[in-house]
Amino acid sequence: RVLHRAVVHADDAADAMRRFAARQSLADDERRRLEQLLQGVLANPDAARFFDSRYDARNECEIMIDGLQMRPDRVVMADGQTWVVDFKTGHPMPKYEEQLRQYCQAIGRMGYPDPSGYIIYLQPEVKVVRMC
Repeated sequence: RVLHRAVVHADDAADAMRRFAARQSLADDERRRLEQLLQGVLANPDAARFFDSRYDARNECEIMIDGLQMRPDRVVMADGQTWVVDFKTGHPMPKYEEQLRQYCQAIGRMGYPDPSGYIIYLQPEVKVVRMC
């Protein structure tokens, strides 16, 4: 859960570490592991674009549509496109794809242009998968 929250709110590894260190007590080895993970995400070209400061991004924004409440990890508006990003630390599961499809459909219905959905698996290595 700590890894997930740090990555969702990261713009760069150093900034994420400062904010996290201020709010939580992490052991040195946990802090190093978290910093390595964040650097791995931001060094991955497929993942780094979701953190590009040129784009407008919203983290964990709550969406209510048709009585359903949803909270995608990150929504990025970039060059006439909308990228919906979810972070996972486990293995791929069919429910993740369905969850992302629901997010993309809701974002599209809200009028955001050309939504596409991505899952970023954080472990055992950073992997970006386009789902919809």
